[in-house]
Amino acid sequence: MPIPITYDDVASLYGPLRPILMPMHLGFHDPAEVGRALAAWRYNLSRVEVALLEYIAYGLTNAEITARMDIAEESTIKNSLKTIFSKLGVSNRVQAAKIPMDYGFAGKSAPSTHSKE
Repeated sequence: MPIPITYDDVASLYGPLRPILMPMHLGFHDPAEVGRALAAWRYNLSRVEVALLEYIAYGLTNAEITARMDIAEESTIKNSLKTIFSKLGVSNRVQAAKIPMDYGFAGKSAPSTHSKE
């Protein structure tokens, strides 16, 4: 398991290290998204996979995630989660939900929607 990196850990380095901490190709441009960007980089996750992971951390079901992300098939979520679990080296939702907590991007309430960029 990687050592958790929090926003506070990197905040003081953010200015001069922005291109390293938040490469533009990851699709995260807001400094508040440092935790998401770090998790995406560490585990080779796309922006959509990070969104799915965040929804898992909030305890949403596949059906709820499907509705929030405006995806037609629940099986798309199931297949995506298998890929994410493989990338994370975990075998279940509980283990996967720990990643957003460790990287500090699972807030107090689930976001209503995520863009499909």
